[in-house]
Amino acid sequence: METARKVGTNFGWKPLIEIPKTIPSASFIQGDDAQAFLEEFNAKAQEMYGGQSGRVTVLTYDLKSKIVRGSTPFAVAHADAIGKSLGVRVATMADLEKVLVTGALPLSGTYEDTALVLRSVGEPNEYLARNLAEQVEARGKKIGKVPMVVQLRGLQVVADAKSDYGLAFKLTDESEITEAPYLIEKNNEKRFNRLDESGAPIFANDGNRTLYTRKSGLSRLHFSWDLVVGSDGENLASSNDSGRVAFVRGEAAGADFVRAKYEGARSELADRMRTAEGILDEARSRAMQALYPTK
Repeated sequence: METARKVGTNFGWKPLIEIPKTIPSASFIQGDDAQAFLEEFNAKAQEMYGGQSGRVTVLTYDLKSKIVRGSTPFAVAHADAIGKSLGVRVATMADLEKVLVTGALPLSGTYEDTALVLRSVGEPNEYLARNLAEQVEARGKKIGKVPMVVQLRGLQVVADAKSDYGLAFKLTDESEITEAPYLIEKNNEKRFNRLDESGAPIFANDGNRTLYTRKSGLSRLHFSWDLVVGSDGENLASSNDSGRVAFVRGEAAGADFVRAKYEGARSELADRMRTAEGILDEARSRAMQALYPTK
């Protein structure tokens, strides 16, 4: 006697929506290519920073899990520069909140550096704070009114003998700087449950997560351990095995690429217009001298 087959619906279904070619996704530096990435990361650091490269090459590779561990703002900014050529970028606080919601990565028990917080030109990290403040103010933003968040993505690391770390940060055309009034000192230890789309905490008295802030200087902004947001860390070179460098790719990274291209083109156009104006001014001056020669 034949056994009746179980009826199912495996009919070869086809989606009724357009499937994107690249799906926004996130990852730590892990898997089959992790070790090769770290080797490139270290080689480029040695080439770019020489004797100061040790402040950057703090990441370690775990052979068993095939994962790269550790994180500092210097290391993350350098990793972003390496990842750019591969079509990926380091994650922002807003990216990590999406990761948390979707469960894409195990964030509990780790920490991820995402940005720098510039509050004033004082301590901690006075030299780097003053150096970065000059660059930020050159872009028309006023330091000291409210804290500024400078994303590590698009931020360049440079050797600087005057710095206590032997390194400094340099803004690029891709650097993103935003005002962050929620990071003022009086919000230290305020509670929240989630971050908004910009990466800012939505405060709630019954929140189960905590924000940490400080009063002045330059500090690191990180997503850490029990899902808190820390903006009070003053040591920009400390790293441990709980650290992770998180990358994103897909639509988010693509949008950054387009934005960078646009800003670059706009800057180039502005330079050309200034050059053209200079040529016109010189031609106008010569014409006036020809019409009305000085006796």
